Amino acid sequence: MSDSNQPAQPASRRRKHRRVVFRGTERFDADGLFDDAPTDAEERRERLDKAGDDDRRILNELPPHWGKFDAEGRR
Repeated sequence: MSDSNQPAQPASRRRKHRRVVFRGTERFDADGLFDDAPTDAEERRERLDKAGDDDRRILNELPPHWGKFDAEGRR
């Protein structure tokens, strides 16, 4: 791996690799929840009801150990 021209550095002289972490800018938006908030109260209620129905459906379909909360909403 090392060049024949360059002497190998001892392990104590090697510089530790510094980890670089970038915060992601992507946001998952399957239901359009990050769009502008609806001004109509009925549309807002409809979205919240749909989200609640989806949560209940998912919790009922998965085995109990897969979700943080069970179908009744208890911890």
